[in-house]
Amino acid sequence: MIFKNTITIFRKLTYTAALDYCLRFSGDGFIGLDPLTSSLNVNTDFSCELYFKVDITPVGGNQFLIANVIHPESNALAIAINNRNIIASFLTQEGRMEYIAAFKDINKWNHIRISRSDEIFECTYNGEAMSSNPEPVLSFSSSAGCRIACDTDNSNYFTGYIDNIYVTKNTEPLASYPLNEGSGETVIDQISGLNGVLVSAEWFLRQ
Repeated sequence: MIFKNTITIFRKLTYTAALDYCLRFSGDGFIGLDPLTSSLNVNTDFSCELYFKVDITPVGGNQFLIANVIHPESNALAIAINNRNIIASFLTQEGRMEYIAAFKDINKWNHIRISRSDEIFECTYNGEAMSSNPEPVLSFSSSAGCRIACDTDNSNYFTGYIDNIYVTKNTEPLASYPLNEGSGETVIDQISGLNGVLVSAEWFLRQ
């Protein structure tokens, strides 16, 4: 019995669980997901969601979380923090639609989800529906690939943490970025191989 207990204790001490990483952006970095952009088009129903966290209340101009998820030759969308609000802007062939919610939680993980189904757009922030905004305040370009943490022209950078990006296409899983690589400049898609490129960001243990 003493020998068996010793083996059990040894295994517990030497086992190391997989570490949970996220990405920390300092206002000059982003993830380029151009392969993801090219896989979606005007006829695609989709959803995209991610988690983010900031240390201080954002003020001033736009800080983009997502820019140009949909193919640039058809529809596009962007999500940004702007003057203490979360704004989702959809650019369609019929015009622009926007949704807005007040930014809430500092030093906590926030969740945002956007989707389109049968030409109907929906946006939720921390599980609550975002209100439609009759006055457009967010502008973005639809002529470049998808970006996470900045605009498509590599401006209006996000400062904070991002984790667990997940995308569906026509209700089927398309791409999943757990962001658990912990090092390197490749962001790996666990579903379809639509890997992204990481620029000027830091791998960080999630807290």
